[in-house]
Order: sequence, then C-alpha cells, then structure tokens
Amino acid sequence: MTDVMQSKAFWQDIWTLSIAISALLNYPHEITEHEKDEATSEVKRAELPPILTQELLDAINKRHVNQRPPSSVLDIFLQSTVRSIERARTKGVQILTELLKKHVDSGCAVFIDSFDQAISTAYPENFDIWCSGQAGLLKAAWELSRHSRHVKIFVTVRQEAYAFFGNDPEFNNIKGSVLLIEYSKDDLAAIFDKAILHYENLGSIEEFVGLEEIYNGYLRVHEPIFDYIYRHTIGVPRWLMVI
Repeated sequence: MTDVMQSKAFWQDIWTLSIAISALLNYPHEITEHEKDEATSEVKRAELPPILTQELLDAINKRHVNQRPPSSVLDIFLQSTVRSIERARTKGVQILTELLKKHVDSGCAVFIDSFDQAISTAYPENFDIWCSGQAGLLKAAWELSRHSRHVKIFVTVRQEAYAFFGNDPEFNNIKGSVLLIEYSKDDLAAIFDKAILHYENLGSIEEFVGLEEIYNGYLRVHEPIFDYIYRHTIGVPRWLMVI
C-alpha cells in the first residue's frame, strides 16, 4: 500500500473522491424524482466502499444524512483494501466529479488544513508520501474548483511539498491560484520567541539555547544565536517548531 501512496496521482484521486463525497453529503439536496433515480444509479456504479455508497444514497433520497468532512471520507478510503480503492479510482472519480458539478448548484466552500501533520503522524519519516499526499490534495482542489463554478476549495500545504509539485506540467497554471506565505527573519524570530514562552516558559531565544552568540569559524566572527539558527533552516516556522 505504501508504494502506491508515493504517487501524486493516487492522492489526487482519493482527495477528489473525498471532497466530492463530503460536499454531496453536506449539501441540502433539492432534486426531482428523475434526478434522484439517475443519481442513485450513478452512485451504485461508482463502486465506492459500501458505507459511503449507502450514505450517499440516503442523502440523495432524503433519508438520514451523515455529514462527513473530507478527512472522514478520506479515512474510510485509507482503511479500505487496495483493490477497493483502485475500483473507486477507476470508476468513481469521474462519476463523483460529475455529480458534484450537477447537484451542488450554489455557493459551496471547502476548507482543508493541517493534512501535513496528520500524514506525518501516520507515515513518519516517509518524505515521498508526505509530499505526494499534499501535492495530490493541491491538484484535486485546483481541478474541482476549476470545473465546478459553485465550489471553491481552500487547502494549506507546506512549502517543501509545494516545491515537490514543481515538476508537474500544470504547475504554472496552478501557481496563479496559490498564495505563498513568506516570513521575514524578524517574523520568524517573533514566532520562535512566542513558541519558547508558550512551550518552555522561557523569556528569550538566548535563554532557551543557553547562548547569546556563537562563533562562526569560517568567517571568524561571533554571530547572534538566532542568526545561526536561521541560517540552518529554510525560513519556515515548521523548522523552528522542530527545534
């Protein structure tokens, strides 16, 4: 299973399914009897995990609705067998995308945050899965938002994973929809100070490290301790939180 999870296409497909299913479960359906019959037939044809098939059918037919967030739907897929996931990827992605476009016909916003933390916990030290999972999420959000004019999907990904996405042929198109959050050195120093106070109950970076300056043997100068730390990160808060 972990081999296929290193593929960006794998994550794009199951995120597409997860977001579309969540939106359909949460959306207040007002459709005709003919549309219900048609949607019911399409859901059955998608070969989703049985629990998701039943919940979608209940939602379409105005029975009990279990309003799952995308992460809950994703969790069901990840607990399924590889064979079950591959059937859903093969048959379900296009079907659910079309159902989303057809039946979510007014404003719908989806927000997905902190996936990087969840995937770090589930698959520690597997950088390929960590990057591919976030790149697939970004691609799924962009494609669904692009093709469904009523649906807007907002996701957060780490800059390391975003850089990993750069080899995708559509990177330049997606880049126009991305807000890149950058931090100045002073911003990062302030974030580090607040984290030290919160987690360690200490008043300064110098108190936390135990040094005010460190000797730089290459330049033969003493430099402030945060300057030294800053030079050994890529300029994002996550690296400071690891420290």
